[in-house]
Amino acid sequence: YPTITSLCASGHRMQQELEAANEEIAALKEVVAGQKVAQKEAAREHQESTKALARTNQELKEFAYIISHDLKAPLRGIDTLVGWIADDYSEVLDEDGKEQLSLLSERVRKMHNLIEGVLQYSRIGRIRSQWEAVNLETLVDGAIDLLAPPEEITISVDTPFPIVQCEEIRM
Repeated sequence: YPTITSLCASGHRMQQELEAANEEIAALKEVVAGQKVAQKEAAREHQESTKALARTNQELKEFAYIISHDLKAPLRGIDTLVGWIADDYSEVLDEDGKEQLSLLSERVRKMHNLIEGVLQYSRIGRIRSQWEAVNLETLVDGAIDLLAPPEEITISVDTPFPIVQCEEIRM
């Protein structure tokens, strides 16, 4: 049978172990409390970042719209002027002059399409476009045409390219 001394020693040891366990629990409570504070701070920062991102996206949307509108207006004026010159001076212009006006009109159309592309691109993520068949050969030809390489530079491309299903604006 255990003696009173051994029982007291066991009780004392148990008391020490209980105190140590309580200290560990208190330390763990402090860690959990610190984690809760950090979690609340992270949630607040996340919320602020989300609001800032929404504001920035709205500003980008407004900027794209304004820029698109501001750039389209002069293009319409140029295109109208090209039409007037072509009509009014068709008898005076030689073939080279008519070709130059045609090139100018085509460049205006391409610039208009680029501006529209920027406007559509600014909508990516907010508006999902329909997937459609996109001819990659046509896209490559358009990119080369936009580069408008000088006559002494020849760009050759091995064809055929596939037709893929995608959102064309992302291409």
